[in-house]
Amino acid sequence: MTDSQHVEGPRGTRAEDFDALMQLLNDVFRQHSRTMAQEHGYIYCLDNAEYLRIVLCDGRPVSHFGTKLWEIEILGMPLLMASIGGVCTHADFRGKGFATLLLKDAEALFRRRGVDIVLVSGGRGLYQTNGYAPFGRCCIFELDQHFTELLQEGSFRIREYSGKDFAALGRIYEGEKTRYRRPMDEMKKLVAGRLARPEPDRFVIVSREGLDLAWFVVSTGVDGKTPKLWEYAGDRAAVLAGLAAFMRTSNMGPVTAWVPAHDSALVARFQSLGLACRMESIPEHTVKILDFRSFMEKMRPLFRERVGETLLAGIRFENSGAGGVIHGKDGTVALADPHLVAKVVFGSPTSEEAAVTGAATGDVREFLTSVFPLPFVSAGMNYV
Repeated sequence: MTDSQHVEGPRGTRAEDFDALMQLLNDVFRQHSRTMAQEHGYIYCLDNAEYLRIVLCDGRPVSHFGTKLWEIEILGMPLLMASIGGVCTHADFRGKGFATLLLKDAEALFRRRGVDIVLVSGGRGLYQTNGYAPFGRCCIFELDQHFTELLQEGSFRIREYSGKDFAALGRIYEGEKTRYRRPMDEMKKLVAGRLARPEPDRFVIVSREGLDLAWFVVSTGVDGKTPKLWEYAGDRAAVLAGLAAFMRTSNMGPVTAWVPAHDSALVARFQSLGLACRMESIPEHTVKILDFRSFMEKMRPLFRERVGETLLAGIRFENSGAGGVIHGKDGTVALADPHLVAKVVFGSPTSEEAAVTGAATGDVREFLTSVFPLPFVSAGMNYV
């Protein structure tokens, strides 16, 4: 980059920028397959162009910050979430602060749109120094031939997804208590994207006596590493039995299962087979609650179910710098930064939030121990 070059942005992508942006993304992420637009058509489209934030040099995109807004539910509570991914800068323009500039630009856009939470498919220093934290508790199980031998439930049947199964995917997913809201047209793009990967995902429907009960997705990723249980929905016994049957019949080899710790039904079924669980944060993601007070107020109906109206009436929430404060009638807890906010609200495998609870007193302590941690959506097909 020279002094004579013209830099523009950050701004949203325009129609005339689109082809050059796809070239940049493919050069960075898909040098061989050139399939970024096909895999992530729900993001890389003109309908989402405002949220594809870019910096241009002499009219050509050289740095990109991919974002997408989603409606989600946490135990039925509606929230607006932004995802960040596909972040990249052309090799000739790195080290100039473009990624940080785009992050600040994206957050400003999110705040204008009323976004509650931001989820990043990454955890590098750029994100963590700007308040994004590893979060949640995920039980990781390594499944091999021993697993398939332990579980041979013959009453379930499996079939791989075909177009006629689309309605079954949506119907079963609707039963999840913590989920993305997936309109049918968007769901079709999500499925099509996973099938367009260089190594297509495997979608499997599990049924019994002719009734579809569950589905799951196994992804090998573009790096060719051990396949992962990428997403699932429906009856947990059917998920488990179907996965074992699929591994037996597909000769796929070992599979890594990422199961959120809040999914106690599936965790318990794995553990009942004697399988060891490795506890980690939600893999490959970091999170930030943009406005602590607003988020907590939106969750009040759920909090009321967990602690009752009498206790909740004495609890109020306040923003404080980049963190927040929980006030009660006889106690106060300060969450100094967004990292601590994320760990208290969604938990952590190291239980750092326990120190906060231990320091609380009275009604604030009861509130903290009763309402947290909250579950969180698994990115799954909505991976950005």
